[in-house]
Amino acid sequence: MVGRTISHYKILENIGSGGMGIVYKAEDLKLKRCVALKFIPPALSPDSKAKRRFIHEAQTASALDHPNICTIYEIDETEDGRIFIAMAYYDGVPLKEKLGQGSMDIRQVLMIVLDIADGLERAHEAGIIHRDIKPANIMITDRGDAKIVDFGLAKLAGQTQLTKSGSTMGTVAYMSPEQVLGENVDHRTDIWSLGIVFYEMLTGRRPFKGDVEQALLYNIVHEEPENLLTLRADIPHEIGQMIRKALSKNIDERYRTINEFISDLNYFRETISMNYISNRLKPFERRKTILNLLRVAHREWLVKELADELNVSELTIRRDLNELAKSNKIIRTHGGCIAVESGSIKTIFDREIERNIVLKQAIGKEAARIIKPGDTLLLGDGSTIFQFANYLTNTGLITIYTNNIAAIRQLSQNKNIRLYIIGGEYDHHYNMLFLKGSLTDRILETLQFNLVVIGADGISSEGYCLSNNEEVARTNQIILRRGKKKLLLADHTKIGYGGNVIYGRLSDFDLWITSRGLDDAILKSFRRQTEVREVNVETASTNNANMTIGLLNNARLSK
Repeated sequence: MVGRTISHYKILENIGSGGMGIVYKAEDLKLKRCVALKFIPPALSPDSKAKRRFIHEAQTASALDHPNICTIYEIDETEDGRIFIAMAYYDGVPLKEKLGQGSMDIRQVLMIVLDIADGLERAHEAGIIHRDIKPANIMITDRGDAKIVDFGLAKLAGQTQLTKSGSTMGTVAYMSPEQVLGENVDHRTDIWSLGIVFYEMLTGRRPFKGDVEQALLYNIVHEEPENLLTLRADIPHEIGQMIRKALSKNIDERYRTINEFISDLNYFRETISMNYISNRLKPFERRKTILNLLRVAHREWLVKELADELNVSELTIRRDLNELAKSNKIIRTHGGCIAVESGSIKTIFDREIERNIVLKQAIGKEAARIIKPGDTLLLGDGSTIFQFANYLTNTGLITIYTNNIAAIRQLSQNKNIRLYIIGGEYDHHYNMLFLKGSLTDRILETLQFNLVVIGADGISSEGYCLSNNEEVARTNQIILRRGKKKLLLADHTKIGYGGNVIYGRLSDFDLWITSRGLDDAILKSFRRQTEVREVNVETASTNNANMTIGLLNNARLSK
């Protein structure tokens, strides 16, 4: 073929081949540009099904105009009946070739994964599922851009496959469990395959292995991949969380859309990962600087203030504050921190309760109004949840599961409440009992609730719900799966502050009850994710606030 002129294309060299095609670099004699010509293999030319699939690939890809999807120019046929696709030629190498050199730089990986995800988003918007995302089908140009190629296995959502029923398609190592089992697939199979590619780029190895194909298929369906952090210590924890979610064997626990995946990736890349990777100030140096700022100022510093001062992300500051708090060098406050030398723990605790109790009472009172007789509720941790429990006085007979000590003391006085106490885990640092731990998680997985009620240590401006504790965050993720309806209780001052572990998004909740005071632009953005109900705070009295301080102080477990 090399040296021949077909139509107005002069074939220059063979640049690749696969089961569904042979690709040549060619010169477009009319437009004076290089193109790639993909021919159906001679052995498949008589196969009408192969021809239909080849034409289907051209039609599918040509309908997608996106910078991260290979551009299709035309489909044509030679004089001897061989079909070919003319498409854009890119100077670069397949991702498969780059992976042959081992694991890749994290910054480069994140950019490539984002490019692939952006291309998939366009395909999914058009109702097209690729079904064969793998390194061999990703071209990395000399400029570092990723291009998705080869839509030979793509199908329209809901369309009958071109293969016989029950057969599997795609390269085995990148297949989702539902593909392996021959089940119907949707766009989430592409999310799984992208998770495999993501894992492989970071570690230089695939998450699932097997000496023979059947062993590999079994591992995809039944085994969990090795933890990323054991293979590469510099991978941010948040990226590991993303990949675990993308590779969830339960399709309903995977990312629901590629858009959600992109949102997480952008968030981590911009506010955590890039800072984590590029910041050259050592953590202990940064924490020493924070301590000096606190001691000199003799006042509370907000997380945002510290982030601006040190030119790092707010989540980086929250991590630093958590480490300093563990060593009893600072006291965490609602929106920031204060040095231990600046005041006693009791003074700071009481002051923070007084500052926010009125907001929490108003939110709790509003939330209690939606409870109906016969409801089965699960209550999470936090003082806002306590306020909610405090107003459950005229709901009729309901069932409540919780381990919130303050809430239990109030609820146990109400004969209309069937109260079940779920064990948790005692945290010596906070001197509190938290709803977390492996045993608690296993118990929760066996239960189902009409309504789950969760608080948040913080909510990012993008709508991510944050916790200060990784185990609590993991338990909250389970709680969200076990509730038919999900209610978030968090006042407006939580926006942008508190927490360094993501456990969910606002879109995971059916309703968020908060206090009035959100910025109009942020409120509009949040209302695109979930129903937001703002409440006024005038309904709570100072006497009630003082009473609550006493109850919460008494509820803290003494050593």
